[in-house]
Amino acid sequence: MVVGSIPTGGTKMRILTWNIGSFIFLRYVKFYKKNSERFEYFNSAENAKLINGYIKKLDPDVIFLQEFYNQKDSETIELLSQYPYKKILNMWYGDGRALFASKSPFTSAEKNSLICFNVYGYNIVPIHLNSYYSKKRFEEVTEIKRTFLNTDKLILLGDFNIWNRNKFYIFKNDIKSMSILKSFLLNVSENIKYTTYLGYALDKIFISEDVKTINNVKMEKVRGKYMDHYPIYIDIK
Repeated sequence: MVVGSIPTGGTKMRILTWNIGSFIFLRYVKFYKKNSERFEYFNSAENAKLINGYIKKLDPDVIFLQEFYNQKDSETIELLSQYPYKKILNMWYGDGRALFASKSPFTSAEKNSLICFNVYGYNIVPIHLNSYYSKKRFEEVTEIKRTFLNTDKLILLGDFNIWNRNKFYIFKNDIKSMSILKSFLLNVSENIKYTTYLGYALDKIFISEDVKTINNVKMEKVRGKYMDHYPIYIDIK
């Protein structure tokens, strides 16, 4: 697994994850049908300014943004230019549709179609599980555990698409997926009841026991036009 070193005296990192795409049901609205796929993703014309302002306010050290439509979309968020270390990510729903950005240098390694970024010794794995099938999510989570079990200083974050609110789950396979994740990681986002305006906690952060946090995961009800997710973040010691 990726190995790194923490600077003398340790470090503190604020890590943000945010699905900045649009509400998927826009595909069924007559006005958007001609460009239905485009409107499912990040709407730069409507939301780049809002996202830029939130990043400026929060000032995270590491950012994982999901659901760009193409690689150039990220360039419309001006503040990302202050993050010199970036990697465009290919996701199951398309190439170049997510971004990992950091103020500090990182190394990265790919294993079993999963990418692990090492930032100051922390192994950060950006996640976006399948949106449509809970069985597929269960298979993906099983692979995640197989790949990263016993990895030190591990952080998983992103849109897990596990439809739960507290202990209520819509899909049985999502219960099994959560059980697998919690069998080797701590769900530090458990205090967040929902991360979308639909009322479910789709976005999550998991850490290994050797990762020390300053506070619980925080969610802010910030979203632009057509957006359906809120940002969540955590501060790491």
